[in-house]
Amino acid sequence: MNKKRIVFLIDGFNLYHSIVTCLKENRLSNKYKWLNYKKLCQSFLKNQTEEIGEVVLYTAYAHWRSKEAVYRHKKFIQALRYYGVKIVFGNFKEKDRRCPICKEYIKQHEEKETDVNIALDIIDYTLNKDFDGIYIISGDSDLKPAIERAKKYINTSNNLLSKTIKIIFPYKQHTNALKKIVGKENAMGIKKHHIETSLMDEEICIENEKIIKRPEEWQ
Repeated sequence: MNKKRIVFLIDGFNLYHSIVTCLKENRLSNKYKWLNYKKLCQSFLKNQTEEIGEVVLYTAYAHWRSKEAVYRHKKFIQALRYYGVKIVFGNFKEKDRRCPICKEYIKQHEEKETDVNIALDIIDYTLNKDFDGIYIISGDSDLKPAIERAKKYINTSNNLLSKTIKIIFPYKQHTNALKKIVGKENAMGIKKHHIETSLMDEEICIENEKIIKRPEEWQ
């Protein structure tokens, strides 16, 4: 029997900050930031009937942060690419916001394009007959319209688009709006044990014997 091919769409900003929360709450080492997202996704498959078709990570480099932080991010992306994760980049936009306390304007940065990129891909993968399911790792309710449209295509296609859409909420995130759309049976959540069992090797040997090492700050 052919296994169903599942595509995972990962909201990188959402997932990363939920992992940071998990590490702080459970007093875990920063090494758990060095996660193999493909392995993390595999833990949500039905072993006998499903397989990974593609894993897509939506992220952006925070160039306004320290050079060391950007370097760690780039090294992490390089490692994920080695494991076959597809990367879709957005960007950060500088924005002036007024502080409610001091009433002064301060510079803040907002991640842009990620929601739009995920929404577009939800529709594209829904219409792509090479995939049988779309599993979205995010707790962002802004994705609600795209998921509703995708389910509309599925429900009105006379079974030509027989697909399953599931939501996998990042650690301790929950959005009733998304859960309601996909149904309780299609909503799951990332737990502490998912993070603890999804580490990448400390050193990864890629092409031409080049080695990617886990950043020292993530030891």
